[in-house]
Amino acid sequence: SKAPLPFEQTAAGKRGFLPTDLSHTATVLAKAASGATEMRRLATSMMDVEYRTDIKPILQRACVQCHSKTGRQEAKLVLDDYALTDGFEGTFLRLTQDAEARFGIPPVIGSWRQENASRYIRKFQSRRSLLAWKVFGARLDGWRNEDHPTESTPGDASTLPVGADPSMADLDFTGTIMPPPNSGVTALTEHEKMLIARWIDLGAPSDHADPQYARYGWFSDELKPTLHVPTPSVGLKSNGLRSMYLSFSAHDHGSGIQWPKTSVTASFDVAGRAAGRELADLFAETSPGVRSLAVQTTVPRTLRPQISVRVVDGQGNVSERVRSFALVR
Repeated sequence: SKAPLPFEQTAAGKRGFLPTDLSHTATVLAKAASGATEMRRLATSMMDVEYRTDIKPILQRACVQCHSKTGRQEAKLVLDDYALTDGFEGTFLRLTQDAEARFGIPPVIGSWRQENASRYIRKFQSRRSLLAWKVFGARLDGWRNEDHPTESTPGDASTLPVGADPSMADLDFTGTIMPPPNSGVTALTEHEKMLIARWIDLGAPSDHADPQYARYGWFSDELKPTLHVPTPSVGLKSNGLRSMYLSFSAHDHGSGIQWPKTSVTASFDVAGRAAGRELADLFAETSPGVRSLAVQTTVPRTLRPQISVRVVDGQGNVSERVRSFALVR
């Protein structure tokens, strides 16, 4: 019902436009030192954020000075609990698995409701998470403190405004985090703030700290490798031999391709090897992720030729393809 967007007016329609190679780079929104939003291209095929590799170091550098088990414990929040429960650290559980309010300041209605994973994090919603408000120094969800009743003593329902409905109570933004005086701790960088926001928006993932659970963790590779086997290019030589160009391409972002475990077979003789014999060692890398082989062979016209390729990634996931093709005169 609406006129289509003129392609020539888009960035992709401009002369000289080069598409982003998403197999080797990732483009993300970032913050400059000034706080201005900018686009940043990273030399990686995927931007990932995980508790132990990205968030825990931030907490250790800038947060545990005021939120520790043995020292200061502002807001009854502990961020240096490294004891493991089913492979997860206590700090991670306090931030992301505390809907039942087992730790710290409780809600006024018994448990954290709806999407709240804890007092500090709403699932997949950094803008509605108290942790993000503290990090960025502002309430980010579009509400004002006065839009909902809040207890004057955190966690004590008896200090709600007179006549207020406890089920309507909400958290207030009461100020940002500040490094302790003379502590030597510097404020969070814009990059660290964005990492925390991305982590929440990704669902606050964490790999297992206990090695016995590692294969089931966030960094486990659950996807099969991508494998493409194009139709071979075949030509007819005057001496009866057929020139044939065989190729395939494979990629696995998670754990990488185990190239020594690659298997290639054909239903016809190739380079002196009988049908069904292993051919993978004959293929050479012609570009990243691409293996190719140029040969001359004889293939009976009555045969419906096939080439089969099998690749394995570092986690052991397998992809297989069988390509059938026809011979032309």
